[in-house]
Amino acid sequence: MSAKLRPARVGFWHWCPACLTVHIIKVRGDGVCWEWDGDEEAPTFTPSFKVSLPQGDIVEICHYVITRGEIYFCSDSTHGFEGQTVPLADFPLDLPPAYTPQD
Repeated sequence: MSAKLRPARVGFWHWCPACLTVHIIKVRGDGVCWEWDGDEEAPTFTPSFKVSLPQGDIVEICHYVITRGEIYFCSDSTHGFEGQTVPLADFPLDLPPAYTPQD
């Protein structure tokens, strides 16, 4: 696997530079609606992903599209990266156990 993606039973994990954690992209299994182009270094996944992350009394939203190895954060994201496009980050090598992908 590439430096950008980690395999999961149902798809792939990637590091989100906006949320400073991992997100899973499900491309296999029942009810999955995302597609992957097969490129491990500069992947495209469709359609967009929307992740809700509880932060105490509020819920942070991370809504993004990955195209040709770049993440575009949609305008309804609430973490400060909204409207920005950044390269898909390499997976950090020194993740603490709490951030290590689990299936």
